[in-house]
Formats: sequence, structure tokens, C-alpha cells
Amino acid sequence: MSRWSSKDRRGAGPFPDRRGTSARPFQDFCPMSAGHEAAMGVDLALEADFVLGSIQVRPSAGRILIADRTVRVEPRVMQVLVLLVRAAGGTVTRDTLVALCWGGRIVSDDAVSRIIAKVRALARLTDPPAFALETVPKVGFQLIVADTAATAENQPSRPIWLRRPRALAATVAILALVCAGLVWRIVSLPIPPHQNGRVEVVAFEALQSDAQTRRLASTMSAGIVRGLARAGIETAPAAVPKADGPAGGGAEFRITGTVERPDGRATASVQLLDSRSGVVLWSMRDERPAGAVAGFEDATGEHVASVLQCMLEDRRAYPTVMDAATLGNYFNGCEAMLVGAYPRAVEFARRLVRQRPDLPGPHAVYAIALNHIAWSTDDEAEAEALRREARASARKALDIHPRYAEAYQALAISHPHGRDWGAREDYVQRARALDPNFTPAHLYYISILRETGRVRRARAVAAAAVTGADPRLGGALFEAVQLRAEMDGAAAALSEVNRVRDPGMARALRRQIALWHLPPSEGRATLLTLFEPHHAPPYRACLDKHLAAVERPPVRGLPAECARLPRGWRIRMLARQGDLDGAFVEANRPEPAPSYTTVHFFQPELKAFRADPRFMPLANRLGLVDFWRSTGRWPDFCSEPDLPYDCRAVAAGFATDAARKPAS
Repeated sequence: MSRWSSKDRRGAGPFPDRRGTSARPFQDFCPMSAGHEAAMGVDLALEADFVLGSIQVRPSAGRILIADRTVRVEPRVMQVLVLLVRAAGGTVTRDTLVALCWGGRIVSDDAVSRIIAKVRALARLTDPPAFALETVPKVGFQLIVADTAATAENQPSRPIWLRRPRALAATVAILALVCAGLVWRIVSLPIPPHQNGRVEVVAFEALQSDAQTRRLASTMSAGIVRGLARAGIETAPAAVPKADGPAGGGAEFRITGTVERPDGRATASVQLLDSRSGVVLWSMRDERPAGAVAGFEDATGEHVASVLQCMLEDRRAYPTVMDAATLGNYFNGCEAMLVGAYPRAVEFARRLVRQRPDLPGPHAVYAIALNHIAWSTDDEAEAEALRREARASARKALDIHPRYAEAYQALAISHPHGRDWGAREDYVQRARALDPNFTPAHLYYISILRETGRVRRARAVAAAAVTGADPRLGGALFEAVQLRAEMDGAAAALSEVNRVRDPGMARALRRQIALWHLPPSEGRATLLTLFEPHHAPPYRACLDKHLAAVERPPVRGLPAECARLPRGWRIRMLARQGDLDGAFVEANRPEPAPSYTTVHFFQPELKAFRADPRFMPLANRLGLVDFWRSTGRWPDFCSEPDLPYDCRAVAAGFATDAARKPAS
């Protein structure tokens, strides 16, 4: 799940529930009995839709769909139903139901029996019943899906400890070690043949009969197949044209969906199902204006492929048997990371830690998500507490799998931006060495290189990264095009923009090139054609007035409309206008550590800023000079022939001065 790709460059927005995401994932893990006491409470808002026999269950909506009618379900009844389905054919005790669906409150047997009776009533809404709910005397309840009850061979896979007494004894012993706080690891089980990662894509259904909707539906499944192919995910031929038939080609997963065009919007709904059980593991809904559907199917295909690849790569890195409940949480956690919804990613990671504490991935993604939340808080004490917890979780992952790349990535990003470059680089280089195909590690390494002034190396890493097949390489491509513009100019960069399939990213790159790399007059004219409706008038006025100032430098200060721009942009603009004094005032202004970055110091328009005698003292105060001197990883600008000082000599002078200072 932790093979994520940060969306920070697009602005993921504020992080809700910051203070509620720092709960430790291990504080209440000590399973009470075999199988389902290792489950967690049921938060209906986070539960994925799934198919149960002939009915479709939508927990977050509190409804089930039967043919052409919808039935509302009480929240408690839905929680019990979800928990029984999670059991995958195993027995759920009354105590477990009370603990996880009633929050452990004292309730009567009659209260539990009434809810169980309502769950049974749901089964009788179809003929034949969609499922059977059996009472296991003096133990609990067992849900069996009707269309798989005929033979034991086709029943949902039961936990191994329920099928093998020796495995039960071994599991209890291992869990006892966990609760005692000892390091442990479950031996991987043989991988069943059906767990092959193949995907069957079923033709999408058009919910309106007009030609445009039918055409978009027909292209949507083709776009998903293309996205999967680019990601190297094997597809199986669809055996049937409808979503309710058997899976074809021995595929592990099935993708179905619908397309509609209500109220001037084009909407695609996608479901990823477990082919054997029909359970919906993950779903998504995307929409855009009906008049702007160009590339809609490819963007949807790339997103679906990213979510699938995230889980499949984790499973390849640490092969293990996964049931539908685990897969569902994996896929939803992957998407949360991919879109930058880090509080949701924390929640799904905590679920997985409780379900499968033997897997390194959930521990690693919990750490990565906590680190991202730490970056978003202005409270440094709170941020450091989150980072400490993240490091502990990353080390849990390494206890399970010492060569797990994502855990080293988590350790790398557990250090704040704008400092600790040596530790961050060492960890991320370890991640890249362990998994050369791990895209997020390449992106983070590019960021470190740019923060420390090694722009040529950053460009080489970005160029190598974008040659891969990973559908999540958008971030690397964005960096590669920006670096091409900084080093080779606007024309070379614009030729690269044609490789960008995402129309939104392509427009964003053209805006960046127009602002920073075209001649000012041409940039002003080009920007007018590239602004989006959400770009506020002050933002547009700021950029226009700045480019006008660049045409007649030096101009002191920035327009009032630029006050809310990021610090890096303000420094770049001031230096570009020839106001070096203003740029240094801005660079030295106190700002919370999470928002401080040094990337902007090494961009082309700051050449005069770096040559100024005030730059090296600033870099020394920020810790950059010490990093360069102690590691020998000197920035590119130090080799520029017209630089008026020797970087190494200045750095040595700072070190000598520091050694002479009396200890305080």
C-alpha cells in the first residue's frame, strides 16, 4: 500500500483532523480469539461497497440494492453485516459483535438477537436468499453466501487457523509474543493460483441512450485497459459482456463501471471486484464537464492502474495470502495515499495493522502518512511527535522485512524539509537501491538534490525515472519538464510538454514556462490564454504586474496582489526584478520550519543572488554549507567560472570561526 505518489505539487489542500491522526496503531492490538478478534471496529463511512450474493451493499450510504429497488438499512444492522462478511466464512462471536459494533458497551443478548434477526431478514429479501446466517451454538454466527454454499470448495476462503488445529496453536503462540512486545514475523503461506494479479475489464454500461454517452462508455473500458498495459498489469479477456457474469480468463480481479451525463457533467463510476467472491474491493467516481471529456478515459485508466499497481507491488515485495477484507483496505489505502488524503490513509493503515500485523506495508504507509500530516502543521512540537511515531512505525516494518524500501522512504521523510539533508539522502538512497522501480523514492531524491543545489544530478534522475512504465510517474515528468526549462530554456521544455497525457498537468507546465522562462512580453500574452477559472483576479494581476516589472528592472518590491504567494516565488520574483535587497529580506524572514524550502535558491533567475556576498552566510545559517562541506556533495553553482568567491574556502572559514567560538 505504501507505493504511493505524492500529490503535493498540485496542492492537496488542508489536512483535516490533524490532531486525531496521531493515535498509535499498536496500543489496543491483542487479539482475543482466533480470526476475527483481530478485526477492528466498523466505520461505515470508510467501508467500500460490495456484492453479497444477488444484492449490492453500500455501507457508507446505509443501503442495499436489490434488482431495481433500494432498501435502507439501520447503521447497527449494517455494521454487523459488514463484520460478518469480513469474516469470510468464519465464525464471529457475540463478544466480538458487542465489542466492535456496540463499542464494548454492556448490551443484552436480546439486543444482539434482534439485530441478528434483522440481518437474516435482509437475506430473505431475495428469492432464493442472498445468504444464510447460521448460529454456531455457544460460539457465535457464520455468514455463508448463497451461491457459494453448495460446495465447500467454493466457499469464501476461511482463515487457516480455523481449518488447521496446529496452525491455530501456532497463531495463538505468535500473537502472545506480539502482546508481550516481542519482534515476530509470520512465515509466508503458499500463494494460491487464483492470486495472480490478472484483471478482467468488462465493457462499461451507458446509463443514457444518447450517442455521446454510449461512445464515452465504449472508450472508458479501452482507456482502463491501456492504463493497465502501460503499468505492466496483465489483463484477461472478458468472458461475458455484462458485469454480473463469471470472471473470464482466470483473472483475480474484475473491473466494471458505468458512464452517465447528467446536468452537463460526464460521470464515470468504476468498481474493482474480487472475481471469485464478487466482493467490491474498491470503487471510484470521477466527473468533468460534458464538453471537456478529451482524455477522460486515459486519466481514469491511469488512476485505476496506479491503485492496482500500488497493491500488486506491495504483494510482490512481500508475498502473502490476502483475503477480500485485506485487499479492500489495501486498495482504499493506496488511493488515499495517491490523492494525498493522508488522514484517510492513516485510518486504512491502522485497519490493516490490526488485520495483518505481519505485513510490513501497513506499518510503512502509516509512517509515511503521519509524516505528511506532520508537514502540514505549524505546531513544531506536534509535528515532531508525529515524526517520532512515524519513525517507530517504519522500524516496525523493518523488523518484519529488513529490506523493505518503503520503510526507508518513511524514515527519509520523517526529517523536516529544509534540514537534515544527509540523513534524508542516506535513507532515500537505501530505498532506491533496494527497489529501483520505487517511483516515490526517485521523486523524493530529486527534491533533496534540488534543495541542496545539485540541479544537474536532479535532471538526470528525473530523466531516467520517466522512462519507466509506472502510471504514477506524473510527478517525475513534471519535475523533468521544469528542470529542462531551467537548464535548456522554454523551447526545449515545451517540446517535452507534448509527452504529458494529463491535460491539467500540461496546462500547469505551460503556465510555469510562460511565467519563468519566456520573454516577459510573450509570457504575459501566453498566460492570458492559460489561466483557469479558479485563478483569482489578484493572482492574475500579481503575475501580470511582475512580468511588466521584469521588462524594466530594477523594480523594488512586489505588487500588493503578490502578498499571498509562497515565499519561494516571492524571492524569485524580487531577484528577477533586480531587487536583491528585497530578496534577502524575504529569505531571512522567520517562517515556520515545515514551510521552509531552499529549492528556489538554485533556480536560474537567482544567479546574481547566489553571487552576492550575503548568500553564503545565509546558506551557512540554514545548514547548507555544513552539509556541503561534511559530505563533499557541492552544489552546481560552486563550479561556475564567474562566481566571485570560492565555495570551499568560504566554507572552511565558517568551520574555523565555529571552532574558535567558546562553548556556551
